[in-house]
Amino acid sequence: MTTSGNKITHSAVANSSEWCQELEKASGLPASYVLSKTLVFKPKTAKSQTATLIVVFALETTQTSSSVVAKAANAKDARLATPDAIETALGVAPADVSALTVTKSNATTVQVVLDQKIAEEKEPIAIHPSKSSETIFMAGGDIKAYLETTGVRLTIHDFSAGVVAEASKSEAKKVVTKTPKKDSKIEGAALIGIDIDKELDFSGWYQQVLTKGDMLEYYDVSGCYILKPWSYSIWETIQRWFDARIKAMGVENCYFPMFVSSKVLEREKDHIEGFAPEVAWVTKAGKTDLEEPIAIRPTSETVMYPYYAKWIRSHRDLPLKLNQWNSVVRWEFKHPQPFLRTREFLWQEGHTAHLTPDAANEEVLQILEYYAGVYEELLAVPVIRGRKTDKEKFAGGLFTTTVEGYIPTTGRGIQGATSHCLGQNFSKMFGITVEDPTAKEGEKKEPVFVWQNSWGLSTRVIGVMTMIHGDNKGLVLPPRVAQYNVVIVPVGINVKSTEEERQQLYKAVENIAATLEKTGVRAKVDNRDVYSPGWKFNNWELKGVPLRLEYGPGESKGNFITTARRDTGVKGKIPIPEIAEKVPALLETIQKDLYTKADKAFKSHVKKVTDWNDFVPALNDKNIVLIPHCLTEECEDEIKERSARKDDAEESSEDARAPSMGAKSLCIPFDQPEGIVEGKTKCTNCDRFADSWCLFGLSVHRSMDVANLLQHDNGSSTEPAPVRRPHESRSDESLWEIQHRKIVVDLRALTYISAVDDNLNCPICQCPFVRPVMTKCDHIFCGDCLNTALKTSLTCPIDRGALSLEADTPEFLLDPDIRGEQDIGLLRGLRRGGSVMEVPNAILNMVDELRVKCPNSAVGCKVETSRCNVQRHVNKDCGYVEVPCSFEGCSLKIRRKDLGPRCLHEVVTCDACETDMMEVDLKAHRAICPKLSLACPHCAAEILRCHLYNHVSECPEASISCAGASLGCSYGSKRKQMQAHSSTCPYVIFGPFLKSQNDRMRALEDENKLLKRKIDLLYPTGIIAVQENNDQDVQSSFSNLPANPNILEPPLFDLLGSTHPDLPPFSSPTHHLLSLHESLRTEVDHLAANLSDLEAKQSMMLMNESLRTNEELAGIRAAIGAIRMQVQWLMSQRLQSSHQAARPNGVAGPSRGGPTGGSSSASASGARRLSDTTRQDVKL
Repeated sequence: MTTSGNKITHSAVANSSEWCQELEKASGLPASYVLSKTLVFKPKTAKSQTATLIVVFALETTQTSSSVVAKAANAKDARLATPDAIETALGVAPADVSALTVTKSNATTVQVVLDQKIAEEKEPIAIHPSKSSETIFMAGGDIKAYLETTGVRLTIHDFSAGVVAEASKSEAKKVVTKTPKKDSKIEGAALIGIDIDKELDFSGWYQQVLTKGDMLEYYDVSGCYILKPWSYSIWETIQRWFDARIKAMGVENCYFPMFVSSKVLEREKDHIEGFAPEVAWVTKAGKTDLEEPIAIRPTSETVMYPYYAKWIRSHRDLPLKLNQWNSVVRWEFKHPQPFLRTREFLWQEGHTAHLTPDAANEEVLQILEYYAGVYEELLAVPVIRGRKTDKEKFAGGLFTTTVEGYIPTTGRGIQGATSHCLGQNFSKMFGITVEDPTAKEGEKKEPVFVWQNSWGLSTRVIGVMTMIHGDNKGLVLPPRVAQYNVVIVPVGINVKSTEEERQQLYKAVENIAATLEKTGVRAKVDNRDVYSPGWKFNNWELKGVPLRLEYGPGESKGNFITTARRDTGVKGKIPIPEIAEKVPALLETIQKDLYTKADKAFKSHVKKVTDWNDFVPALNDKNIVLIPHCLTEECEDEIKERSARKDDAEESSEDARAPSMGAKSLCIPFDQPEGIVEGKTKCTNCDRFADSWCLFGLSVHRSMDVANLLQHDNGSSTEPAPVRRPHESRSDESLWEIQHRKIVVDLRALTYISAVDDNLNCPICQCPFVRPVMTKCDHIFCGDCLNTALKTSLTCPIDRGALSLEADTPEFLLDPDIRGEQDIGLLRGLRRGGSVMEVPNAILNMVDELRVKCPNSAVGCKVETSRCNVQRHVNKDCGYVEVPCSFEGCSLKIRRKDLGPRCLHEVVTCDACETDMMEVDLKAHRAICPKLSLACPHCAAEILRCHLYNHVSECPEASISCAGASLGCSYGSKRKQMQAHSSTCPYVIFGPFLKSQNDRMRALEDENKLLKRKIDLLYPTGIIAVQENNDQDVQSSFSNLPANPNILEPPLFDLLGSTHPDLPPFSSPTHHLLSLHESLRTEVDHLAANLSDLEAKQSMMLMNESLRTNEELAGIRAAIGAIRMQVQWLMSQRLQSSHQAARPNGVAGPSRGGPTGGSSSASASGARRLSDTTRQDVKL
């Protein structure tokens, strides 16, 4: 090996530009030379194997993409190696690696890919001999010769060939002019509820249709959702259908606890490894740390199978078939989505054990048919039945069968449900064996491991149904799973309708509903008077009720009912006498039409492809692809990589039109088309012979595909606001503007720290006032609450006094953001002569000064502030608010504190466990990564987190107490020193004896307590005293009794003896009589207590009756008083009239004299007497 010139020493360099600058300063360089570069890659390998690093040595100008490197080294998914991996394999820092770093001692840990240009280069090549601060110059041939002497696996590759091939592909591609996407907002959508077009913004539409369709509500824990009755009823229907069928197979329902100990969870490491990043752990009980963390089950194999080993003792115990309807928790770090990927979800999981593989296989296929029936018969969703490839099968299983669906709007496949044959893997792990029943008599019966299956179906089915059947008006529910098959809406009722007409119409509608319910149709009558028929139509269309029936005066006269289908909108008429037959038939037609429509869309998008050049274009056209495939894992990985679009500056994509995430295998369909000739047909991707037709496509089964399909959850309980789509540029918006974009805070959802006075709570929503207003009757409400109440009635919600809005009404009541245009028009028309006004400033100040927590406190914000400042804090200061990513082309959200000039939603790999995730989630993942090495707090040894607990419990450097500490030994030391102490400690030596004595003493104490209670019961102090004081009197009384042998019956004499097994012995008749006396006295006391209780109850009843009677008397007195006042008023009016009528006669009477005057006098006197009599009568 020869070098040109001497070794050049300079400053340490980190890249080629720095190296070039340092060499320009140096002297003694060759007249001409070229720079080299060294890259180290780590290929993807099985977790149980040690990866062999790939060292690439090339000229500085050579393009070395990771895909080309992986292909040259015959590896897969090569990524740049971590500094720790490089130092472990080569013993130097990454910047110091060169061709000379490879030696005979480390040649087995790496393989070298040498650039062919280096071997052919005639100019001296600059390399680092041992560190980046030194440079020497060598000939290319000498470098190659040196590497050959080390014994390392050496591959010489022409990197320029890959660049030319990729360049030719790029030149051949057509220039595609991107047209701006249409606005996804639907014109005039306020009337129908959904205001986002499904085809233009699928993610926004999906979230709206679930929330506005009354399917679910967002919960305050991100990734968890409240299933409302409208969606849970669908799950109940599926439960009933599936449960009946598995019970017919002999499956029984059970329930196992949701908690799993860490030791049990780690028993099947290969199986649980895939769930490790998603396992949620309970570490505290109250404020106390648990001695051992407890996991919440991500699945139940490790929970159930230890008990299967306990219960299965003989082949007669087989088959054992158990099923659970439960929930599991998988703490997703990547974009939870309703029904598709949630942190807690409902499902059923069946776990069965069989004696033979045939019985297990038969059950697997039968369950798969039931799963297909759930989709096809209940949800009207077509699926493809098939088997998963070995790469995609259930971890630890023998094989996995699946039903695969298809989402036409996105062109993605989706895994519907799986049924797994576990083989004997788990039974070997958990020791589930029986004796071989086929062994002949006299032969040794060897233990036989049982065959196991597991199968599961989750609430994901509801999300799949929603995405396939829903439209821009809302949900479209198949009749067999809808909570209501039919909604009946009375129409034609207006202000001119009489109450009698209204009641007749309602009665007729109820009769129609009763007729339908007798036929098994689930009918709902919507007779809400506060909403118009048009509003009801839109509401039930939004909720997806399959069939709407309209009935009004016109239908009543014609004796028919009007029908409106939700799936097509087609209207029709059915005679009333025929509704019992035709409505169920129409519902079956709707069910069949929904399936036919979805099946047609599915089949039209399954494309058979045999040429790779057609593969990616077919995916781009929203198809799933059926290709001849060799079924090897390496080929699957290569298909995923080749069909994915890469964003590396140094790497060229295989196809610029490829999707951002590569295609994966969905299943090997059971129904195999013709066309594969064994030994002749080649795999579409590689040169191997094809084994079967395999279905490939973009899938929403994996987390990153879910992220591409739908925007991520914001973790709030309110409806998420739509985020920017990838096609929208942010070039016109600064980072500061994105960070401080206005977010409206829901003040009612805040958590209040300070106590809230009841007088500051709105009577309607029972929350502290939000923009309060005051009525003329001095009642205060939230402005929004009052607006809602005024929609129904223009009266005060408390005293029902008439209300309207006057000129000084607070302007925010007329804010278009608060009320709809129709409401604003109504309110503006009521502003004259109104009676709603602003509240005093004192009330506003009291409400604004209430202390609250930040709305993002659940995700980490610790700020507590006044309510008046919380809006400003959220808009400007809170780092936990989710805002759109500042990276152009990214549609996801990120917390404000993590926002920067670059996108953190790029996929990275955890160095420890090799799990793919977004960079923004990496920090949180590393805090719980089970494969991350942590230092033991006692011995400082590097231990994997998943093994740290067990290590600490055995660590020789851990400080522990003596085993006799519970007996009084106070000695403590390190575990490695404790053995010497334990051999001499008297507490440890005599510990077993002392423990047994303590146990015996406790047992004797418990026995003494029991005997003492019995003694106290049989011989109370009072009876003993009576015996001691009056024993002589009792004996003399016995002596005076007549000598009659029957005075005590034989049974009684037997009781006085000591041989009765159930009663205590009595030493003399005196004791017995005293006992009887005490028993009688106890019964008398009991009777006295019962009498006292009865007297108290009688007294309470009398008191209650007296109070009620007094109240009635008071009411009667009040009524009589009111009547008396009315009669007095009437009499006074009559008396006044009599006086006015008598006054003229009285004046003329004296001049005329005679009877006239007398008559007048008599009349007046009579009037007075009448008044007096009336008063007397009224006094009663």
